[in-house]
Amino acid sequence: MYSTEMRIFVFISAKDPDLLGFTASQTAANLPRDYAPWTPAETGGAVLLGGGDSDPVVEAVRRDGFFIAVGGYEDQDFAPPVHH
Repeated sequence: MYSTEMRIFVFISAKDPDLLGFTASQTAANLPRDYAPWTPAETGGAVLLGGGDSDPVVEAVRRDGFFIAVGGYEDQDFAPPVHH
């Protein structure tokens, strides 16, 4: 059984600043090369995400090694599309 918390690092794609990459890799080595280079998010540190298997980010990182989210929708009335 998985722990309820996971250390995940957040990166921003230099090719498309609306893409965020979430990974357990501190170096972003496993994030898709199509959107590289990846730079650490503002703090450059890891976030601890909880929720176990019900958290889509944690679930995707455990299953696929990473999770990609599309940002830049702060002013929209709908949730951003998410890809993993």
